[in-house]
Amino acid sequence: MAESSCLTFDFSNNIVSFSSSLLAHFGAAPKHPTMPMIDEVLKGHRKVVVLLFDGLGQHMIEKHLKEYSYLRSHLFHTMEAVFPPTTVASTNAFLSGLYPIENGWLAWDQWVERYGCNVEGFTNRDHNSGKEILPHKDNILERLAPYASIFEQMRDGGFQGELFRVFPSRILPKMPSTLKDYRKRIDEHLKDATDAFGYVYWTEPDSSMHEFGVTSKKVHREILKIQRFVKGLVKAHPDTLFLTIADHGLVDIISEDLCDHPDLYSFLYRPVSMEGRVSTFFVKEGKQEEFASLFHRYYQDHYVLLTKEEAKNIHLFGLGEEHPIFDEAIGDFVSVSITPYALYASKDYPGVAEEDLLKAAHAGYTKDEMEIGIGVYNR
Repeated sequence: MAESSCLTFDFSNNIVSFSSSLLAHFGAAPKHPTMPMIDEVLKGHRKVVVLLFDGLGQHMIEKHLKEYSYLRSHLFHTMEAVFPPTTVASTNAFLSGLYPIENGWLAWDQWVERYGCNVEGFTNRDHNSGKEILPHKDNILERLAPYASIFEQMRDGGFQGELFRVFPSRILPKMPSTLKDYRKRIDEHLKDATDAFGYVYWTEPDSSMHEFGVTSKKVHREILKIQRFVKGLVKAHPDTLFLTIADHGLVDIISEDLCDHPDLYSFLYRPVSMEGRVSTFFVKEGKQEEFASLFHRYYQDHYVLLTKEEAKNIHLFGLGEEHPIFDEAIGDFVSVSITPYALYASKDYPGVAEEDLLKAAHAGYTKDEMEIGIGVYNR
């Protein structure tokens, strides 16, 4: 079993550092140190737009595009995602300038004691039953773990320019649903602005990678489509600094069913929580040593297994003061995948068949998932 010492993080060079540089540039006071090289890039620019393409980590770009291609040729620097490298944790870290341990947004689903289930932060559903807990507009994590967004922080810092965000319509009503319509919306925001900051989020290629795998033809087409979109947008707005980033990358995975080992599964008193490549386990009282021993026996070399205290000591979920909902969301142990393997417990998902499992995923500790390329345009 790999030791926790193999899990190391660069807290001076990640998406929180990147966000901190943007906050400082637009007059806010970041909670964490900035990224000096991005501070230099931002100097003198009054209009800045960050384009975040979900799942398009640096190694995804390198797998699909030639060295001289538009996106690859504009790669400026490599930074890390926060851990876990997953959309809930990474995008909310960017949008708050805080680490997951601080803002309380940890993974796709996390245990919330008040509701007695694994809550999906983005969908408001019980992750295991699929049932909506509260109406979608009454988001549970937004209520329990609210934070001041970078937009609010910039405005509070005195920025008077244009602030805007563009999301897909399936996430925010009245937003565009295609990249063509994205272009129109961004053009409108930038057209008459002298000072501006914008954040643009697109769900691809993450969605396609989950379904078809990292190197599929469908994913390749989506990345080429993104490249054309970025090139056209950059050329149309030469007075605007564009920065392209991702929230994480992905890897093709091999799913392992914890329920194939009934002895191990029997030690749990709650469903497995978080994600396949970073999972937390709530173990029955007095069974912790037996659980750890069996986990090591069955999953040798696939995962790093940490106690809750070990996870805190190595700052697995980042730096800063623990959010009140953090401690209840972390069980007795956390497993971190350092290989292509991902855990799930079939008994936690009634009615879900093997063919429903993802082909690619993220949230583990590999370079493909953790490393994000920052692209710089119109510098």
